[in-house]
Amino acid sequence: MVTINIPDLGGAESVTIIEIMVQPGDHVSKDQPLLTLESEKASMEVPATADGVVEQVLVTLNQTVKEGDAALIMNEISTNQSSQEETSSQEETSDSESNSTLEKILAPDMGSAGVAAVIELLVKPGDHVTKEQGLLTLEGEKATMEVPAPMDGQIVSLLVKVGDEVKEGVPLIEIQTEQGIDAETSATKTTASNAPEPIIQKEVQPTEGALNNQNVYSSPSVRRYAREFGIDLTQIKGTGEKGRVQKSDLITYVKSRMQGSGSALPSIPEEDFSQYGAISTSPLSRIKQYTAKNMQRNWLNVPHVTQFHEIEVTALSEAFLNLKKEMKAKGHKITMLPYLMKVLVNSLKAHPEFNASLHPDGKSLIMKSYYHIGIAADTPAGLVVPVIRDVDQKRFMALNHELKAVSEQAREKGLPPQAMKGGSMTISNLGGIGGGHFTPIINVPEVAILGISRQVKKPVYIDGQWQEKDFLPISLSYDHRVIDGAQGARFLMHFSNEIISQVDEFLVGDQ
Repeated sequence: MVTINIPDLGGAESVTIIEIMVQPGDHVSKDQPLLTLESEKASMEVPATADGVVEQVLVTLNQTVKEGDAALIMNEISTNQSSQEETSSQEETSDSESNSTLEKILAPDMGSAGVAAVIELLVKPGDHVTKEQGLLTLEGEKATMEVPAPMDGQIVSLLVKVGDEVKEGVPLIEIQTEQGIDAETSATKTTASNAPEPIIQKEVQPTEGALNNQNVYSSPSVRRYAREFGIDLTQIKGTGEKGRVQKSDLITYVKSRMQGSGSALPSIPEEDFSQYGAISTSPLSRIKQYTAKNMQRNWLNVPHVTQFHEIEVTALSEAFLNLKKEMKAKGHKITMLPYLMKVLVNSLKAHPEFNASLHPDGKSLIMKSYYHIGIAADTPAGLVVPVIRDVDQKRFMALNHELKAVSEQAREKGLPPQAMKGGSMTISNLGGIGGGHFTPIINVPEVAILGISRQVKKPVYIDGQWQEKDFLPISLSYDHRVIDGAQGARFLMHFSNEIISQVDEFLVGDQ
Protein backbone atom coordinates (compact mmCIF):
# COMPACT_ATOMS: atom_id res chain seq x y z
CA MET A 1 0.00 0.00 0.00
CA VAL A 2 1.22 3.50 -0.87
CA THR A 3 -0.17 6.78 0.41
CA ILE A 4 -0.34 9.70 -2.03
CA ASN A 5 0.28 12.92 -0.12
CA ILE A 6 -0.34 16.55 -1.02
CA PRO A 7 2.90 17.75 -2.70
CA ASP A 8 4.95 20.92 -2.24
CA LEU A 9 2.56 23.85 -2.70
CA GLY A 10 5.20 26.35 -3.78
CA GLY A 11 4.76 28.71 -0.84
CA ALA A 12 0.99 28.47 -0.51
CA GLU A 13 -0.20 27.61 3.01
CA SER A 14 -3.19 25.61 1.80
CA VAL A 15 -5.07 24.61 -1.33
CA THR A 16 -8.56 23.46 -2.21
CA ILE A 17 -9.50 20.11 -3.75
CA ILE A 18 -11.43 21.21 -6.85
CA GLU A 19 -11.60 17.91 -8.71
CA ILE A 20 -11.28 14.21 -7.83
CA MET A 21 -10.66 12.20 -10.99
CA VAL A 22 -10.62 8.65 -9.59
CA GLN A 23 -12.59 6.44 -7.21
CA PRO A 24 -11.81 3.29 -5.20
CA GLY A 25 -11.24 0.31 -7.50
CA ASP A 26 -9.95 2.38 -10.45
CA HIS A 27 -6.84 1.07 -12.21
CA VAL A 28 -4.40 3.92 -12.86
CA SER A 29 -1.06 4.20 -14.59
CA LYS A 30 2.02 6.11 -13.53
CA ASP A 31 1.71 9.91 -13.92
CA GLN A 32 -2.06 9.69 -14.51
CA PRO A 33 -3.81 12.68 -12.82
CA LEU A 34 -5.66 11.68 -9.64
CA LEU A 35 -7.01 14.98 -8.33
CA THR A 36 -6.68 18.74 -8.92
CA LEU A 37 -5.64 21.33 -6.35
CA GLU A 38 -6.18 25.07 -6.55
CA SER A 39 -4.56 27.92 -4.65
CA GLU A 40 -5.23 31.63 -4.93
CA LYS A 41 -2.78 31.92 -7.85
CA ALA A 42 -2.76 28.62 -9.71
CA SER A 43 -4.07 25.09 -10.05
CA MET A 44 -2.14 21.82 -10.24
CA GLU A 45 -2.78 18.13 -10.72
CA VAL A 46 -1.53 15.38 -8.42
CA PRO A 47 -0.35 12.37 -10.46
CA ALA A 48 -0.03 8.69 -9.59
CA THR A 49 3.51 7.74 -8.57
CA ALA A 50 3.22 4.24 -10.08
CA ASP A 51 0.83 1.83 -11.77
CA GLY A 52 -1.76 0.53 -9.36
CA VAL A 53 -5.32 0.36 -8.05
CA VAL A 54 -6.96 3.10 -5.99
CA GLU A 55 -7.94 1.60 -2.62
CA GLN A 56 -9.27 4.64 -0.76
CA VAL A 57 -9.84 8.38 -1.38
CA LEU A 58 -9.11 10.28 1.84
CA VAL A 59 -10.23 13.76 0.72
CA THR A 60 -13.48 15.30 -0.47
CA LEU A 61 -14.37 17.90 -3.08
CA ASN A 62 -13.79 21.52 -1.92
CA GLN A 63 -11.80 20.35 1.11
CA THR A 64 -8.88 22.57 2.16
CA VAL A 65 -5.61 20.66 2.59
CA LYS A 66 -1.97 21.40 3.35
CA GLU A 67 1.35 20.06 2.13
CA GLY A 68 1.91 16.51 3.35
CA ASP A 69 -1.75 15.69 4.05
CA ALA A 70 -2.75 12.18 2.96
CA ALA A 71 -4.98 12.26 -0.14
CA LEU A 72 -5.29 8.71 -1.48
CA ILE A 73 -4.20 5.16 -0.74
CA MET A 74 -3.04 3.03 -3.68
CA ASN A 75 -2.11 -0.58 -4.09
CA GLU A 76 0.91 -0.54 -6.38
CA ILE A 77 1.26 -3.18 -9.10
CA SER A 78 4.90 -4.14 -9.64
CA THR A 79 6.28 -4.92 -13.07
CA ASN A 80 6.80 -8.60 -12.15
CA GLN A 81 3.27 -8.92 -10.81
CA SER A 82 1.89 -7.31 -13.94
CA SER A 83 3.91 -9.64 -16.17
CA GLN A 84 2.75 -12.72 -14.22
CA GLU A 85 -0.88 -11.64 -14.48
CA GLU A 86 -0.49 -10.97 -18.19
CA THR A 87 1.16 -14.37 -18.75
CA SER A 88 -1.58 -16.13 -16.76
CA SER A 89 -4.23 -14.30 -18.72
CA GLN A 90 -2.61 -15.21 -22.02
CA GLU A 91 -2.44 -18.91 -21.03
CA GLU A 92 -6.08 -19.00 -19.97
CA THR A 93 -7.30 -17.26 -23.08
CA SER A 94 -5.12 -19.09 -25.60
CA ASP A 95 -7.81 -21.67 -26.31
CA SER A 96 -10.37 -18.94 -26.78
CA GLU A 97 -8.14 -17.00 -29.14
CA SER A 98 -7.64 -20.07 -31.28
CA ASN A 99 -11.36 -19.88 -32.08
CA SER A 100 -11.17 -16.21 -33.13
CA THR A 101 -11.37 -15.08 -36.74
CA LEU A 102 -8.67 -12.71 -37.98
CA GLU A 103 -9.58 -10.73 -41.08
CA LYS A 104 -7.46 -8.44 -43.22
CA ILE A 105 -8.97 -5.21 -44.57
CA LEU A 106 -7.77 -4.71 -48.13
CA ALA A 107 -7.40 -1.49 -50.11
CA PRO A 108 -10.48 -0.98 -52.32
CA ASP A 109 -10.71 -0.17 -56.02
CA MET A 110 -8.89 3.14 -56.62
CA GLY A 111 -10.60 3.88 -59.91
CA SER A 112 -8.44 5.35 -62.65
CA ALA A 113 -5.87 6.62 -60.14
CA GLY A 114 -4.45 3.13 -59.54
CA VAL A 115 -2.74 4.15 -56.27
CA ALA A 116 -3.69 6.26 -53.25
CA ALA A 117 -1.84 7.65 -50.25
CA VAL A 118 -2.77 6.94 -46.64
CA ILE A 119 -3.45 10.43 -45.24
CA GLU A 120 -5.17 9.59 -41.94
CA LEU A 121 -5.45 6.62 -39.56
CA LEU A 122 -8.71 6.78 -37.64
CA VAL A 123 -8.11 3.80 -35.32
CA LYS A 124 -5.31 2.15 -33.37
CA PRO A 125 -4.62 -1.42 -32.19
CA GLY A 126 -7.05 -2.43 -29.47
CA ASP A 127 -9.87 -0.19 -30.63
CA HIS A 128 -13.33 -1.72 -30.84
CA VAL A 129 -15.07 -0.75 -34.07
CA THR A 130 -18.54 -1.24 -35.51
CA LYS A 131 -19.56 -2.14 -39.02
CA GLU A 132 -19.20 0.80 -41.49
CA GLN A 133 -17.07 2.80 -39.02
CA GLY A 134 -14.24 4.63 -40.81
CA LEU A 135 -10.82 3.02 -40.28
CA LEU A 136 -8.49 5.13 -42.42
CA THR A 137 -8.56 7.75 -45.18
CA LEU A 138 -7.00 7.34 -48.62
CA GLU A 139 -6.33 10.17 -51.07
CA GLY A 140 -5.99 9.73 -54.81
CA GLU A 141 -5.27 12.32 -57.48
CA LYS A 142 -8.82 13.66 -57.54
CA ALA A 143 -10.63 12.54 -54.39
CA THR A 144 -10.38 11.16 -50.87
CA MET A 145 -12.20 8.13 -49.50
CA GLU A 146 -12.68 6.46 -46.15
CA VAL A 147 -12.17 2.71 -45.80
CA PRO A 148 -14.94 1.37 -43.51
CA ALA A 149 -14.96 -1.68 -41.23
CA PRO A 150 -16.79 -4.57 -42.97
CA MET A 151 -17.92 -5.98 -39.62
CA ASP A 152 -17.93 -5.37 -35.86
CA GLY A 153 -14.60 -6.23 -34.28
CA GLN A 154 -11.38 -5.19 -32.62
CA ILE A 155 -8.32 -3.73 -34.36
CA VAL A 156 -5.36 -6.09 -34.01
CA SER A 157 -2.70 -4.31 -36.05
CA LEU A 158 -2.18 -1.53 -38.59
CA LEU A 159 -0.30 -2.73 -41.65
CA VAL A 160 0.26 0.74 -43.13
CA LYS A 161 1.27 4.15 -41.85
CA VAL A 162 0.45 7.72 -42.84
CA GLY A 163 2.21 8.59 -46.10
CA ASP A 164 2.27 5.05 -47.51
CA GLU A 165 1.06 4.59 -51.07
CA VAL A 166 -1.15 1.55 -51.63
CA LYS A 167 -2.77 -0.23 -54.57
CA GLU A 168 -6.03 -2.14 -54.77
CA GLY A 169 -5.88 -5.37 -52.75
CA VAL A 170 -3.00 -4.33 -50.46
CA PRO A 171 -3.65 -5.38 -46.79
CA LEU A 172 -4.28 -2.29 -44.63
CA ILE A 173 -5.53 -3.45 -41.25
CA GLU A 174 -5.99 -6.71 -39.32
CA ILE A 175 -9.27 -6.98 -37.42
CA GLN A 176 -10.49 -9.65 -35.02
CA THR A 177 -14.14 -10.41 -35.64
CA GLU A 178 -16.84 -10.29 -32.98
CA GLN A 179 -16.68 -14.09 -32.40
CA GLY A 180 -13.06 -13.88 -31.28
CA ILE A 181 -13.71 -10.81 -29.15
CA ASP A 182 -16.61 -12.47 -27.33
CA ALA A 183 -14.46 -15.51 -26.52
CA GLU A 184 -11.61 -13.35 -25.27
CA THR A 185 -13.96 -11.16 -23.22
CA SER A 186 -15.49 -14.25 -21.58
CA ALA A 187 -12.07 -15.59 -20.60
CA THR A 188 -10.98 -12.21 -19.29
CA LYS A 189 -14.07 -11.93 -17.10
CA THR A 190 -13.33 -15.38 -15.58
CA THR A 191 -9.78 -14.44 -14.60
CA ALA A 192 -10.55 -10.90 -13.49
CA SER A 193 -13.91 -11.21 -11.81
CA ASN A 194 -12.82 -8.88 -8.97
CA ALA A 195 -11.82 -6.07 -11.33
CA PRO A 196 -14.32 -3.21 -11.68
CA GLU A 197 -16.24 -2.93 -14.92
CA PRO A 198 -14.73 -0.34 -17.24
CA ILE A 199 -16.72 2.80 -17.88
CA ILE A 200 -17.16 3.18 -21.63
CA GLN A 201 -17.59 6.78 -22.67
CA LYS A 202 -19.21 7.59 -25.99
CA GLU A 203 -17.15 9.84 -28.22
CA VAL A 204 -18.72 13.08 -29.36
CA GLN A 205 -17.76 15.18 -32.32
CA PRO A 206 -16.30 18.64 -31.73
CA THR A 207 -18.95 21.30 -31.37
CA GLU A 208 -16.72 24.36 -31.73
CA GLY A 209 -13.45 25.31 -33.36
CA ALA A 210 -10.12 25.49 -31.59
CA LEU A 211 -10.60 28.04 -28.83
CA ASN A 212 -8.64 29.69 -26.04
CA ASN A 213 -10.06 28.59 -22.67
CA GLN A 214 -7.16 29.71 -20.52
CA ASN A 215 -9.05 32.61 -18.93
CA VAL A 216 -11.95 30.42 -17.83
CA TYR A 217 -12.11 29.40 -14.14
CA SER A 218 -11.62 25.63 -14.44
CA SER A 219 -9.15 22.85 -13.73
CA PRO A 220 -6.40 21.82 -16.17
CA SER A 221 -8.13 18.50 -16.84
CA VAL A 222 -11.39 20.25 -17.76
CA ARG A 223 -9.49 22.57 -20.10
CA ARG A 224 -7.76 19.54 -21.60
CA TYR A 225 -11.10 17.84 -22.28
CA ALA A 226 -12.40 21.09 -23.78
CA ARG A 227 -9.38 21.30 -26.10
CA GLU A 228 -9.82 17.68 -27.19
CA PHE A 229 -13.47 18.19 -28.07
CA GLY A 230 -13.12 21.78 -29.36
CA ILE A 231 -15.50 23.22 -26.76
CA ASP A 232 -15.62 26.91 -25.88
CA LEU A 233 -15.67 26.99 -22.07
CA THR A 234 -16.86 30.59 -22.09
CA GLN A 235 -20.22 29.25 -23.31
CA ILE A 236 -20.62 27.02 -20.22
CA LYS A 237 -22.02 28.25 -16.92
CA GLY A 238 -19.93 26.76 -14.12
CA THR A 239 -21.72 25.26 -11.13
CA GLY A 240 -18.63 24.91 -8.94
CA GLU A 241 -17.48 27.26 -6.24
CA LYS A 242 -16.94 30.81 -7.56
CA GLY A 243 -18.49 29.78 -10.88
CA ARG A 244 -15.80 27.22 -11.67
CA VAL A 245 -16.54 25.02 -14.70
CA GLN A 246 -16.40 21.39 -13.57
CA LYS A 247 -16.25 18.17 -15.57
CA SER A 248 -19.96 17.60 -14.87
CA ASP A 249 -20.74 20.99 -16.43
CA LEU A 250 -18.77 19.97 -19.52
CA ILE A 251 -20.70 16.70 -19.83
CA THR A 252 -24.06 18.46 -19.40
CA TYR A 253 -23.12 20.98 -22.11
CA VAL A 254 -22.08 18.28 -24.58
CA LYS A 255 -25.31 16.32 -23.97
CA SER A 256 -27.41 19.43 -24.57
CA ARG A 257 -25.60 20.16 -27.84
CA MET A 258 -26.02 16.55 -29.00
CA GLN A 259 -29.75 16.74 -28.34
CA GLY A 260 -30.02 20.03 -30.24
CA SER A 261 -28.95 20.82 -33.78
CA GLY A 262 -25.32 21.26 -32.77
CA SER A 263 -24.86 23.87 -35.52
CA ALA A 264 -26.02 27.05 -33.79
CA LEU A 265 -23.63 29.99 -33.71
CA PRO A 266 -22.23 30.99 -30.35
CA SER A 267 -24.31 33.79 -28.90
CA ILE A 268 -22.90 37.27 -28.38
CA PRO A 269 -22.66 37.93 -24.63
CA GLU A 270 -24.98 40.59 -23.29
CA GLU A 271 -23.26 43.64 -21.86
CA ASP A 272 -24.46 46.42 -19.58
CA PHE A 273 -23.30 49.58 -21.39
CA SER A 274 -24.78 51.86 -18.73
CA GLN A 275 -21.73 51.13 -16.58
CA TYR A 276 -19.68 53.20 -19.04
CA GLY A 277 -21.97 56.22 -19.23
CA ALA A 278 -25.42 57.47 -20.19
CA ILE A 279 -27.28 55.41 -22.81
CA SER A 280 -30.69 55.30 -24.51
CA THR A 281 -32.51 52.70 -26.61
CA SER A 282 -33.59 53.28 -30.22
CA PRO A 283 -35.83 50.54 -31.65
CA LEU A 284 -35.08 49.22 -35.15
CA SER A 285 -37.78 49.59 -37.76
CA ARG A 286 -39.50 46.42 -38.95
CA ILE A 287 -37.77 46.78 -42.31
CA LYS A 288 -34.34 46.93 -40.65
CA GLN A 289 -35.15 43.93 -38.48
CA TYR A 290 -36.24 41.95 -41.54
CA THR A 291 -33.18 43.10 -43.51
CA ALA A 292 -30.86 42.10 -40.66
CA LYS A 293 -32.24 38.54 -40.62
CA ASN A 294 -31.99 38.23 -44.39
CA MET A 295 -28.46 39.62 -44.52
CA GLN A 296 -27.24 37.27 -41.80
CA ARG A 297 -28.93 34.29 -43.47
CA ASN A 298 -27.47 35.16 -46.89
CA TRP A 299 -23.97 35.79 -45.54
CA LEU A 300 -23.85 32.55 -43.52
CA ASN A 301 -25.33 30.28 -46.18
CA VAL A 302 -23.60 31.58 -49.29
CA PRO A 303 -19.79 31.55 -49.80
CA HIS A 304 -19.22 35.10 -51.04
CA VAL A 305 -16.40 36.20 -53.33
CA THR A 306 -16.07 39.89 -54.27
CA GLN A 307 -13.99 41.15 -57.19
CA PHE A 308 -13.18 44.86 -57.65
CA HIS A 309 -12.48 46.88 -60.76
CA GLU A 310 -12.32 50.46 -62.03
CA ILE A 311 -13.66 51.41 -65.46
CA GLU A 312 -12.43 54.42 -67.41
CA VAL A 313 -15.71 56.18 -68.28
CA THR A 314 -14.65 59.63 -69.50
CA ALA A 315 -16.60 59.37 -72.79
CA LEU A 316 -19.66 58.04 -70.93
CA SER A 317 -19.48 60.93 -68.43
CA GLU A 318 -19.39 63.52 -71.19
CA ALA A 319 -22.30 61.92 -73.05
CA PHE A 320 -24.34 61.66 -69.86
CA LEU A 321 -23.73 65.31 -68.91
CA ASN A 322 -24.90 66.43 -72.34
CA LEU A 323 -28.03 64.28 -72.08
CA LYS A 324 -28.65 65.50 -68.54
CA LYS A 325 -28.65 69.14 -69.73
CA GLU A 326 -30.94 68.28 -72.63
CA MET A 327 -33.44 66.44 -70.41
CA LYS A 328 -33.34 69.20 -67.78
CA ALA A 329 -34.38 71.70 -70.44
CA LYS A 330 -37.38 69.47 -71.11
CA GLY A 331 -38.23 69.24 -67.41
CA HIS A 332 -36.82 65.77 -66.76
CA LYS A 333 -34.30 64.72 -64.13
CA ILE A 334 -32.24 61.67 -65.09
CA THR A 335 -29.68 59.39 -63.41
CA MET A 336 -27.04 57.00 -64.74
CA LEU A 337 -28.81 53.97 -63.20
CA PRO A 338 -31.07 53.08 -66.19
CA TYR A 339 -27.99 52.91 -68.42
CA LEU A 340 -26.20 50.61 -65.95
CA MET A 341 -29.28 48.37 -65.84
CA LYS A 342 -29.36 48.05 -69.65
CA VAL A 343 -25.64 47.24 -69.77
CA LEU A 344 -26.06 44.68 -66.98
CA VAL A 345 -28.74 42.88 -69.00
CA ASN A 346 -26.29 42.56 -71.90
CA SER A 347 -23.78 40.90 -69.57
CA LEU A 348 -26.44 38.58 -68.17
CA LYS A 349 -27.28 37.47 -71.70
CA ALA A 350 -23.62 36.79 -72.43
CA HIS A 351 -23.13 34.95 -69.11
CA PRO A 352 -26.42 33.14 -68.34
CA GLU A 353 -25.05 31.43 -65.22
CA PHE A 354 -25.37 34.83 -63.50
CA ASN A 355 -29.10 34.95 -64.40
CA ALA A 356 -29.84 31.81 -62.40
CA SER A 357 -30.61 30.41 -58.96
CA LEU A 358 -29.18 27.33 -57.30
CA HIS A 359 -31.71 24.52 -56.91
CA PRO A 360 -32.42 23.68 -53.22
CA ASP A 361 -30.82 20.25 -53.70
CA GLY A 362 -27.59 21.95 -54.80
CA LYS A 363 -27.30 19.71 -57.86
CA SER A 364 -28.62 21.97 -60.63
CA LEU A 365 -29.17 25.57 -61.69
CA ILE A 366 -32.55 27.13 -62.42
CA MET A 367 -31.86 29.20 -65.54
CA LYS A 368 -34.00 32.32 -66.08
CA SER A 369 -35.15 33.62 -69.44
CA TYR A 370 -36.32 36.97 -68.08
CA TYR A 371 -34.28 40.01 -67.08
CA HIS A 372 -35.64 41.60 -63.90
CA ILE A 373 -33.14 43.87 -62.11
CA GLY A 374 -33.36 44.60 -58.37
CA ILE A 375 -32.37 48.07 -57.20
CA ALA A 376 -31.26 48.50 -53.58
CA ALA A 377 -33.10 51.62 -52.39
CA ASP A 378 -32.24 53.59 -49.26
CA THR A 379 -35.38 54.76 -47.43
CA PRO A 380 -35.90 56.42 -44.01
CA ALA A 381 -37.21 53.09 -42.69
CA GLY A 382 -34.31 51.05 -44.06
CA LEU A 383 -33.09 49.16 -47.13
CA VAL A 384 -35.59 47.76 -49.64
CA VAL A 385 -34.96 46.14 -53.03
CA PRO A 386 -37.75 46.76 -55.58
CA VAL A 387 -37.46 44.74 -58.78
CA ILE A 388 -37.77 46.42 -62.18
CA ARG A 389 -39.16 43.81 -64.59
CA ASP A 390 -38.31 43.18 -68.24
CA VAL A 391 -35.46 45.68 -68.35
CA ASP A 392 -34.36 44.26 -71.70
CA GLN A 393 -37.66 45.42 -73.25
CA LYS A 394 -37.61 49.01 -71.93
CA ARG A 395 -35.81 52.12 -73.17
CA PHE A 396 -33.66 54.47 -71.08
CA MET A 397 -36.30 57.14 -70.34
CA ALA A 398 -39.00 54.55 -69.59
CA LEU A 399 -36.71 52.98 -67.01
CA ASN A 400 -35.84 56.42 -65.62
CA HIS A 401 -39.54 57.23 -65.05
CA GLU A 402 -40.24 53.81 -63.52
CA LEU A 403 -37.30 54.11 -61.15
CA LYS A 404 -38.52 57.50 -59.98
CA ALA A 405 -42.03 56.16 -59.33
CA VAL A 406 -40.80 53.05 -57.54
CA SER A 407 -38.40 55.08 -55.36
CA GLU A 408 -41.23 57.36 -54.23
CA GLN A 409 -43.42 54.33 -53.53
CA ALA A 410 -40.62 52.76 -51.46
CA ARG A 411 -40.14 55.91 -49.40
CA GLU A 412 -43.86 55.96 -48.65
CA LYS A 413 -43.79 52.26 -47.61
CA GLY A 414 -46.19 51.51 -50.44
CA LEU A 415 -44.29 48.65 -52.10
CA PRO A 416 -46.18 45.32 -52.04
CA PRO A 417 -44.06 42.21 -51.17
CA GLN A 418 -44.46 40.88 -54.73
CA ALA A 419 -42.69 43.98 -56.08
CA MET A 420 -39.50 42.89 -54.28
CA LYS A 421 -39.36 39.31 -55.58
CA GLY A 422 -38.23 37.56 -58.75
CA GLY A 423 -35.03 39.44 -59.51
CA SER A 424 -32.34 38.22 -61.90
CA MET A 425 -29.60 40.27 -60.26
CA THR A 426 -29.39 43.31 -58.00
CA ILE A 427 -27.54 46.62 -58.28
CA SER A 428 -26.45 48.40 -55.10
CA ASN A 429 -25.59 51.98 -56.08
CA LEU A 430 -23.74 54.09 -53.51
CA GLY A 431 -22.49 56.60 -56.08
CA GLY A 432 -24.81 59.33 -54.85
CA ILE A 433 -23.48 58.99 -51.29
CA GLY A 434 -19.75 58.45 -51.82
CA GLY A 435 -17.02 56.03 -50.84
CA GLY A 436 -14.92 53.55 -52.76
CA HIS A 437 -15.20 49.81 -53.25
CA PHE A 438 -17.34 47.72 -50.91
CA THR A 439 -18.60 44.15 -50.51
CA PRO A 440 -22.33 43.96 -51.31
CA ILE A 441 -24.15 40.94 -49.86
CA ILE A 442 -25.95 38.75 -52.39
CA ASN A 443 -29.74 38.99 -52.42
CA VAL A 444 -30.45 35.24 -52.27
CA PRO A 445 -31.82 33.33 -54.20
CA GLU A 446 -29.95 35.42 -56.78
CA VAL A 447 -26.32 34.36 -57.30
CA ALA A 448 -24.63 37.74 -57.77
CA ILE A 449 -24.90 41.44 -56.96
CA LEU A 450 -23.20 44.48 -58.55
CA GLY A 451 -21.96 47.34 -56.38
CA ILE A 452 -21.50 50.83 -57.91
CA SER A 453 -19.41 53.47 -56.11
CA ARG A 454 -18.86 57.18 -56.69
CA GLN A 455 -17.09 58.15 -59.89
CA VAL A 456 -13.61 59.65 -59.34
CA LYS A 457 -11.06 61.56 -61.44
CA LYS A 458 -7.53 60.20 -61.75
CA PRO A 459 -4.42 61.23 -63.69
CA VAL A 460 -3.44 58.80 -66.45
CA TYR A 461 -0.12 58.89 -68.34
CA ILE A 462 -0.96 58.79 -72.09
CA ASP A 463 1.37 59.54 -75.02
CA GLY A 464 4.00 61.17 -72.85
CA GLN A 465 1.69 63.40 -70.85
CA TRP A 466 -0.66 63.22 -67.89
CA GLN A 467 -4.37 63.43 -68.64
CA GLU A 468 -7.30 63.56 -66.23
CA LYS A 469 -9.80 60.71 -66.72
CA ASP A 470 -13.03 59.62 -65.05
CA PHE A 471 -13.12 56.19 -63.36
CA LEU A 472 -16.09 54.24 -62.01
CA PRO A 473 -15.30 51.80 -59.15
CA ILE A 474 -17.42 48.63 -59.29
CA SER A 475 -17.65 45.59 -56.98
CA LEU A 476 -19.05 42.21 -58.02
CA SER A 477 -20.04 39.69 -55.31
CA TYR A 478 -21.06 36.20 -56.41
CA ASP A 479 -22.00 32.81 -54.99
CA HIS A 480 -18.85 30.68 -55.22
CA ARG A 481 -20.94 27.48 -55.26
CA VAL A 482 -22.26 28.55 -58.67
CA ILE A 483 -19.63 30.89 -60.11
CA ASP A 484 -15.87 30.38 -60.01
CA GLY A 485 -13.21 33.07 -60.10
CA ALA A 486 -12.62 32.86 -63.86
CA GLN A 487 -16.34 33.24 -64.60
CA GLY A 488 -16.52 36.19 -62.24
CA ALA A 489 -13.57 37.90 -63.90
CA ARG A 490 -14.98 37.35 -67.40
CA PHE A 491 -18.35 38.79 -66.35
CA LEU A 492 -16.64 41.82 -64.81
CA MET A 493 -14.60 42.44 -67.98
CA HIS A 494 -17.66 42.02 -70.20
CA PHE A 495 -19.62 44.54 -68.14
CA SER A 496 -16.65 46.95 -68.22
CA ASN A 497 -16.44 46.75 -72.01
CA GLU A 498 -20.20 47.09 -72.47
CA ILE A 499 -20.42 50.18 -70.28
CA ILE A 500 -17.96 51.89 -72.62
CA SER A 501 -19.21 50.56 -75.95
CA GLN A 502 -23.00 50.94 -75.52
CA VAL A 503 -23.09 54.75 -75.01
CA ASP A 504 -24.48 55.50 -78.47
CA GLU A 505 -27.06 52.72 -78.39
CA PHE A 506 -28.44 52.93 -74.85
CA LEU A 507 -27.75 56.52 -73.84
CA VAL A 508 -27.60 58.81 -76.86
CA GLY A 509 -29.82 57.01 -79.34
CA ASP A 510 -32.30 55.37 -76.95
CA GLN A 511 -34.51 58.35 -76.16
